[in-house]
Amino acid sequence: MAKLLLVEDDDAVRATLCEALELEGYAADCVASCAEAEAALAREPYALVVTDVRLPDGSGRDLAHKAIARGANVILLSGHPDEVRAIAPGRITGVAKPFRLDDLMQAIARHIAV
Repeated sequence: MAKLLLVEDDDAVRATLCEALELEGYAADCVASCAEAEAALAREPYALVVTDVRLPDGSGRDLAHKAIARGANVILLSGHPDEVRAIAPGRITGVAKPFRLDDLMQAIARHIAV
């Protein structure tokens, strides 16, 4: 199964999403910041990065560009719909918060299948 990186600064949301990914059979590394995500991206390849747009130490949009440069697709999560517009059609999908877990899992499956 594909390796995923989840970047979410809210502890409860991160824990819930990480558990959901594992229950779906994905191998997921779950981190809370841009710095942790950049370190993870430097260590190993990911098929998909799922990241919040607003992180305490940077922008998920900037992180998205770094992930794409390393060959990953990206799902941007945000409670601000204007922040999740596509910045690289086909490689990045925006998912507005709040979202249904099933909708996020379908978006993940679509990106993994690409």
